[in-house]
Amino acid sequence: MIYTATRWILAFVGVSLALTEVVAFDLGFLVFSLNKVATAVLLGWAAFFWLATRRGYPRDRKAPWVVALGTAFLLSVILTWFKGTGLEQVIVSLIALGSVILFYFLLVYVTIDFRSVDSLLVGFLVGVSIGSLSVLLGYQGGAEDRLSVLLGYQGGAEDRTGGLAGDPNHFSYEAAVGIAVALMYFTRTHSKWIRALLAGFSLLALMGIMASLSRSGALVTGLVIALWMIRFRAYRFLPALVAAGVLGGFVMFFATPQWSERMETLANVGSADADNSIQSRMAVNEYAARAFVNNPIFGVGYLYFGRWGVDRIRELRQTGQADVLAGTETVFVRSRVAIHNSYLHVAAEMGLLGLIPYLIFLGLAWSDYSRTWKTAKRFPADPLISKIYLAATFLQIGLAVGLVDNLFLSSLRFKSLWVLLALSTVLQHLLRARLAELSRDPAAPGRGTSGPTFGADPAAGLPLGPPLRR
Repeated sequence: MIYTATRWILAFVGVSLALTEVVAFDLGFLVFSLNKVATAVLLGWAAFFWLATRRGYPRDRKAPWVVALGTAFLLSVILTWFKGTGLEQVIVSLIALGSVILFYFLLVYVTIDFRSVDSLLVGFLVGVSIGSLSVLLGYQGGAEDRLSVLLGYQGGAEDRTGGLAGDPNHFSYEAAVGIAVALMYFTRTHSKWIRALLAGFSLLALMGIMASLSRSGALVTGLVIALWMIRFRAYRFLPALVAAGVLGGFVMFFATPQWSERMETLANVGSADADNSIQSRMAVNEYAARAFVNNPIFGVGYLYFGRWGVDRIRELRQTGQADVLAGTETVFVRSRVAIHNSYLHVAAEMGLLGLIPYLIFLGLAWSDYSRTWKTAKRFPADPLISKIYLAATFLQIGLAVGLVDNLFLSSLRFKSLWVLLALSTVLQHLLRARLAELSRDPAAPGRGTSGPTFGADPAAGLPLGPPLRR
């Protein structure tokens, strides 16, 4: 009973990840997003779960670095407060990033078996589907917008934020990760109906990414597909993928010319130079690097970078060193500006005190996925280990998407990325437990030299291989 309830709660958490960015589910007026509500539910359930099961926290070599990152964040917020930031903003910052770190530990703790992993990921796919529909139905492209009329939708915001309450790039990142998860289930099943459903989901997510006009989303979606095809030699699906891309592109071109104009900046240098969003990110990132160089240990303080940049420009002007700053920098560097790069964000606002544990945390998550799928690959006859192998492989692709997307936006508060980081620990723990179980089973399946073979005879194979290296 308690395990079934845990899976349903994890499914709710998965659904909430993408719906945080959707207008209909925006709880911003309460300061708490839908996923913060899910985190609160998860916290209460984790306490009850511990009382009922007394389960210990799984071994996690990333935990000390998460704590170190949280400590750096706390010191950074305190530093910001001493510099004059209002108490309300300090509290909101503590709730936002504090809930993310808490979310990581709760997810590692309550994800107790592989069925729980499935519940979380399937819920995530449902959330991305609803989010994609919201973006498509709420898309407003001005006079040339024919898609909303075609679908009978009359509401929505303007431009790329139609149907979204948050950042379109955030949504597109989650949709790209959703495509990676869908490809995992596509590879895992032989059912034509389930494969057709997953293909439909992927097309819907792709069109949602296009409707959000996210260039980073388009890039990381291509990365997901490329890594999948290379890793599994799935080149036979290339014609279908090309057809899906052409179909999605045709629909978006039919809806509005803004999509093709925005995507042109990826290949046309002249268009990129004329694009204000690209120019602003270059200016902001340059000043973020300056902030880190000037404050390498502690940074300038969490969410204080914009004020630091404005003050820095003012100082340069007063000393006569900023004749060239009369243009773009003063326009783009504002008091509430966001740094669109996770690595520069941490470096500028938390210094080395935050950057070092952050990079080690990400690196260990990548390493955990690699160790898990490499070990699981030696046991192709065991059905559970085969699933762990595929999950580790595709979620590592999702993590690769996150690491690349970190170059284009700050994902510190994106819980979808923290899910991938947490599941690297969960899968490794589940693999250890399964190997320990098999080592006590005289009829255990053996290991092989190829990847998992679905439907293989569990009793076939060679003697059991060594357990996962600690």
